[in-house]
Amino acid sequence: MTGAVAAALAQTSADCPDGGIGDTLGGDGSLGLSGRAHVLVIALCLVAGVFLLRLLRRRQLRGKYTLLWIVVGTFVLLIASVPSLLDRTSQWLNIRYAPSTLFLASIAFLLMVCVYFSYELSKLEERTRLLAEELAILRGQTEHTIPDPVLPDLAAGEPGVGESAP
Repeated sequence: MTGAVAAALAQTSADCPDGGIGDTLGGDGSLGLSGRAHVLVIALCLVAGVFLLRLLRRRQLRGKYTLLWIVVGTFVLLIASVPSLLDRTSQWLNIRYAPSTLFLASIAFLLMVCVYFSYELSKLEERTRLLAEELAILRGQTEHTIPDPVLPDLAAGEPGVGESAP
């Protein structure tokens, strides 16, 4: 089976001047997307931007995360508006297949997001531990200084709940 695949690749390489990879751009330099697809991507980016701003205004998303997603949306909007930019970047990086550059950038971005969220999670775990320790100390101090009004002090001979005094 691998011999047939190798033969097909060799034939493709011989037929294509770029070594068999093929041109990633359409005839108009649009990464193979139609004009409607570009308009759709641009519209979706704008709708997502409005949605993010609404979340920020309602305080359902913090400002730093809103800024992060607006930067991502701007990047996608830029790629959708100027599709030849991705091809030029790929050529500058010596990557033959332009969508691979997009996938590489996406994977690098997601890796950075994971590292950042790990950092944030570590900070929150430390803060939670400190708060739990402080709460335990405060509970220990209040148990020794303030008697519980619900439970009777049996050692002092006070009547319990439901008991009457003699």
